[in-house]
Amino acid sequence: MKNIKTKTSATISTNNGGTIGMQDVLEFLKKKVQFYDRHSEHGVTADSEDLFQDIVIKVWNNIEKYDSGKAKLTTWLNAIADNAIRDTYKRYNKN
Repeated sequence: MKNIKTKTSATISTNNGGTIGMQDVLEFLKKKVQFYDRHSEHGVTADSEDLFQDIVIKVWNNIEKYDSGKAKLTTWLNAIADNAIRDTYKRYNKN
């Protein structure tokens, strides 16, 4: 069962039977990146914008894989964002 009607509909079904708009998803992700930026020793705005874009692309490309029966939407979004943030952190620490 698809949890999103189409990517152009810009809504995602949640595990409680409701839907959430893509704008709300973007706001959630933006806050996550802003939190990382504030608490990071790197805190570079340009890098934060790149990180945000990377996360949005990953969410957009994988949205049809989201299964509301397995996890809450916020849990799924946090997992994608946390993995991207971890990758960014590792990239900074290599140099």
